[in-house]
Amino acid sequence: MKQKISKHIRSSSIKESRVDSIRSKRIDKRTYRLPPGLGVVPSTGKASAAIGSKLNTYGDAPPGTTFANSGGPVIGNVDVQLVFWGREWGRTPPVSPSAIQQAVNDILRGPYMSRLTQYGCSGKGRVRGTTFVTNSDPPNPFNDANVQQFVIGLIDSGTLPEPDEDWGLFVCVFMPTYANYGPGGASGAHSAVVWSDYDLFDVDNDWAHVAWIGNPGSIDPITTTFSHELVEACTDPQTTGSPAWRQTPCNTPNQCEIGDVCNSTARVNGVQVQAYWSQIDNSCVIPAGGWFQIHPETVFDHTTQQIATVARTNNHVDLFVIGFDNAVWSTWWEPGPGWSPWFQIHPETVFDHTTQRIATVARTQNHVDLFVIGFDNAVWSTWWEQGPGWSPWFQIHPETVFDHTTQQIATVARTNDHVDLFVIGFDNAVWSTWWEAGPGWSPWFQIHPETVFDHTTQQIATVARTNDHVDLFVIGFDNAVWSTWWEDAWQ
Repeated sequence: MKQKISKHIRSSSIKESRVDSIRSKRIDKRTYRLPPGLGVVPSTGKASAAIGSKLNTYGDAPPGTTFANSGGPVIGNVDVQLVFWGREWGRTPPVSPSAIQQAVNDILRGPYMSRLTQYGCSGKGRVRGTTFVTNSDPPNPFNDANVQQFVIGLIDSGTLPEPDEDWGLFVCVFMPTYANYGPGGASGAHSAVVWSDYDLFDVDNDWAHVAWIGNPGSIDPITTTFSHELVEACTDPQTTGSPAWRQTPCNTPNQCEIGDVCNSTARVNGVQVQAYWSQIDNSCVIPAGGWFQIHPETVFDHTTQQIATVARTNNHVDLFVIGFDNAVWSTWWEPGPGWSPWFQIHPETVFDHTTQRIATVARTQNHVDLFVIGFDNAVWSTWWEQGPGWSPWFQIHPETVFDHTTQQIATVARTNDHVDLFVIGFDNAVWSTWWEAGPGWSPWFQIHPETVFDHTTQQIATVARTNDHVDLFVIGFDNAVWSTWWEDAWQ
């Protein structure tokens, strides 16, 4: 541990933020400033609402409300440090710390934060730890600077980590019931404060992210306020100091974050939370898990069409489907922007949306293949790569044909340079072809033609569990599942 002589200057307090702890002795001098734009939860009543993907209840912002990122940071993976301040927490408070801990865990682990991915947040969080300070009480009344000074003191003493030890840390200070907020009009607030540390060999000027949560003596207002501060701290941790996601235009600086424009509350997994604005949904939302719509303005035929999907990286998912116009449509998802609008892939080439299905595979992080049986009963394909984009559709050995009205392609990539296709042919045998970088597509061939299935009703499923092992599965005429596997040869 290096010895430190420290001088701490705390300035530019901004909405909800967090803190990290210090592990050494300090001689310090502190100065605090509170600029305009402190993030607060008004101490007004909230409208109750049913859980759903969208909410438009009294007090919620209307469709057309717009949020934009002004370039400030967000908290991608939030680590919540719970701090219980006041002698009351060491006795028998009206709401127990364990009840608050459980509720916070339920919020962080559940679906409530899932819509934050569009803002560059992970959509999940964790409790980093819990700290009790029961040998003192907050000033009564207290203000935001009191809370910031308290948190800075915990950093200075080594109780909490320094900000650069955990950039995702969000310190939430839960107040006792008898602590009143001096300025009034708020049940909670989040802010950012600069923690400056002057060492022999380096100088730290890092933002600590802090919130205080008021305590009226019942659990619902506490969790409602916490949820509000949580989503705003993730999406706009430094607020007006270095704004990230804020309403545009913003006429009232301390009321322009994604929780400020929503007033509805609902229970998610039994815990009361407050709605927040979703730019993708164009509405206030309270995510509760389960199914949700992806760009509901674009529709397909549920009686005939099926989605094909592939994940080419941990943070990218693609969907494909044949639309009413018989063109192939696609959308993609990434953690920041969320789901892109649906778009067509080479709409000049069309297929039969009433019978045909897309098959897809990603053999590398930067290469996706699509396959489908065309109107001419030949197998057609297109591919995407990061530079050229989608190639024109082309046929694969058009001399070999299959039944486009009943049959579907199954595909698997067992290595980065090997792709297999499988389909049940007109003769009811399983047929296959493969591609490798040198020879290209091999001619179609049969796999154990002595064993046959019904090409009018049955479909092949396939998986490669290693680079040298492929399995096939199909339901046979006897309604049992049949399988074969390949390792150097088909068994």
